[in-house]
Amino acid sequence: MSVEIAIARNADDLEGLAEILREYLTWDIAQLCEISGVDLDVEDYAGKTFDEIGLYYAPQGRLLLTREAGRLVGIGFLKPIGNHTCEIKRMYVRPEQRGKGLGKALLTRLIDDAKQIGYTKILLDSALYMKRAHALYCSMGFTDVEYYSEGETDEALKDFLVYMELRI
Repeated sequence: MSVEIAIARNADDLEGLAEILREYLTWDIAQLCEISGVDLDVEDYAGKTFDEIGLYYAPQGRLLLTREAGRLVGIGFLKPIGNHTCEIKRMYVRPEQRGKGLGKALLTRLIDDAKQIGYTKILLDSALYMKRAHALYCSMGFTDVEYYSEGETDEALKDFLVYMELRI
């Protein structure tokens, strides 16, 4: 298996991103709507992500793309949200690629890049049903924290998410 994790630096690097982002959001939002009762729209979330895509570009952010044989199989985003603090968003590995260590590789790279940029704290939120993701985050040193308002999470959803941080 030849897998490459690369930093997207501009729109030319984003081939396949819309497809995998909508795949992730469709899966995530369907479950989140079911447990929360809140009506969410995939296209609203996808549109917001693309409207704010510049936040994820270097030098202060990261938009990591994982490709196997040229096909986009995973993504992970990092964006600044405060002094020396960043947030991980949209970390996703396609179901058929799970169990191969790609999620851990993406997370390791995001942490390493956050250190390189100069961040001292990484925050993230994750839906309650993403138990395998929580286990991965814990294995990498993340700990539970209270809801933080600096992120993009809709306050109506805060009771359906886990919030975590890593001091680096």
